[in-house]
Amino acid sequence: MVEIVRGDIAYAGEDIIGHLVTCKGIMGGSIAKQIKVEYPEAYSSYITLTNSEISLLGQVQFIQTKGKFIANLFGQKYYKRGILRKKQSCNKKALERALVELRHFAESHQYSIALPYRMSFNRTGTEYRDILTIIHRVFADYPVTLYSIIDLENNSEEE
Repeated sequence: MVEIVRGDIAYAGEDIIGHLVTCKGIMGGSIAKQIKVEYPEAYSSYITLTNSEISLLGQVQFIQTKGKFIANLFGQKYYKRGILRKKQSCNKKALERALVELRHFAESHQYSIALPYRMSFNRTGTEYRDILTIIHRVFADYPVTLYSIIDLENNSEEE
């Protein structure tokens, strides 16, 4: 069950804030940069994990901080810059695996989930409709709130 609301995800009231990250230890833009600033413990844990030899693609890192969890969703192996952004770097299958793990964790603890609206859009070249389809599939019968900083005409999006 997907609900879309207007608001800043860094200040979401949900128990878990999930966001897309690379496996290369870079939180330099978009929501990841904001998480880095607002939740420095999540960033330092992320850097420690990405410096390890563990294969992270498709995994989730949960960091408890400031009364909630930050869920680093490893759905990108690397980050493309400039003209290379036009090619997809978000691995949709890996992101779906990470979202399924996020859902299982949340369900087992009865936690609420916040995700960014248009996650991976414009940053990785991935078509957002594909990501939205994945989100609807994973959260078909479990609530998730998508946060947008722009005004929306509807507060839910149909596929």
